Amino acid sequence: MLGTNSNTGKALSGYAHFLQSVRDILTTRLFSRVMLRNYGSNLPALVDAPMCPEVIAQIIYWAAIALILWEPRLDLQRVVCQSVTPGKIVLSLTGIYKPDGTQVTVDGITIS
Repeated sequence: MLGTNSNTGKALSGYAHFLQSVRDILTTRLFSRVMLRNYGSNLPALVDAPMCPEVIAQIIYWAAIALILWEPRLDLQRVVCQSVTPGKIVLSLTGIYKPDGTQVTVDGITIS
């Protein structure tokens, strides 16, 4: 896939574009995109919730659902909450990057 770097505006492709897309999907609030109302995840709505095991389970669930729906280059295997503090969730993902079949781990995905 070919896209645009969200920071520099330059062309972006391959694995770098994939990483940017994963972060964009997880940090975009559902219903916030006019032409793609279902794009994104419910994680921004959960970032300020009182953290308990049930909310952490919802975080993992919503991250997995969003990535399964919106990132076709990833065969998701695992989502882990690395840390949860008031106003900040940090996730780690493991899966297969389909374009080349390699196992990938993406750490430090921050939702705030």
